[in-house]
Amino acid sequence: MKTRKLKLWNGGYMGRQHVYVCAYSQNDAIELFHELQMSVTLTEIRTYWSAGAWGHLMTGIPHERGVWICPDNLREKSQRVIAKMAKCKRSELL
Repeated sequence: MKTRKLKLWNGGYMGRQHVYVCAYSQNDAIELFHELQMSVTLTEIRTYWSAGAWGHLMTGIPHERGVWICPDNLREKSQRVIAKMAKCKRSELL
């Protein structure tokens, strides 16, 4: 049985926050964003996001399926947003 390999992307969200995502594919990443009520599109990931880059703020954080949002001051470690929080309001993430 083959294990699926996780892939990494990072990019800006709504011009204010930096987001990191670890998923099995771009479509899987979109699913994670939609579960969190974040409006990120496949075109955005393909055009504007960096593939394969985990980022210095993610140093020491293991690669596991999920979404992380970087604090505004860019000095603290990113905080993980659990994809199962689908019922949370987008305003709580910002």
